[in-house]
Amino acid sequence: MVYHVYLNWTGNQYDGREILVFPSRQYADELYNRCVTTTAPGTANPLSDVVRYSPQFWTFHTPTPEFRPYYFIDSNAKDLMPTTMAARINGYDNNHATGAMPVIPNDATSHVEYVSGGTYYIRTKTTPHLYWSVRGGNNGFITLDARKATKFRINRDDSGKPSPAPENDRRVLERKDDVQLLALSSSGSHNIGVIGQSVSVNATSFRFSFGSFYNGDFGAEWDEKPNYTAEPTLAYKVEYSGEEWELVN
Repeated sequence: MVYHVYLNWTGNQYDGREILVFPSRQYADELYNRCVTTTAPGTANPLSDVVRYSPQFWTFHTPTPEFRPYYFIDSNAKDLMPTTMAARINGYDNNHATGAMPVIPNDATSHVEYVSGGTYYIRTKTTPHLYWSVRGGNNGFITLDARKATKFRINRDDSGKPSPAPENDRRVLERKDDVQLLALSSSGSHNIGVIGQSVSVNATSFRFSFGSFYNGDFGAEWDEKPNYTAEPTLAYKVEYSGEEWELVN
């Protein structure tokens, strides 16, 4: 299923709107980050004034020239061109009625922004009733549970990068980002790490890739769960156990 973003021009009520189409949300987030961080003096065709109201609704002011999104991609994001399609669409008003635009269903998590410092419940995409859960008496292992979910904080970790984060950082999290996970409870926050192949709060903090939520690094391990729980435990980089995960509020 493709992923779409509605890009609206402000200040032009007649023909100022685009539909951007991507293979998945991850590609859309990467293009957005490219827009807001390509701000060096002399940048050709900048698009850093994009305002992101939600993952699938962005705006920018009426451009001069009007084809700024196309020019930006061609000048500053050629590597993303094979995964991005931009199309001009016509809306309608009382004087320029061309028919209503088709309904395009939103992604299941279209209202959730993935940002550094954000807190989320984490569930499987294929079986969304199963959530990451940390329960007492489980040696800190994370299980998948349909009855009780734990909230997690995700922090981008730029310590391994040569340049600091941009001032007034507007980026969203994308696959190549290193992140640290913390489980939240009434007693505070707890670092998430890996013991053997099991994900646990009783481990040294670990730098995961944000892409691990999409590429199968995390998986449900049924065979090596603690013998006192019926739920599968969460494993990291175990062959054949990988899942895709969703972050929800």
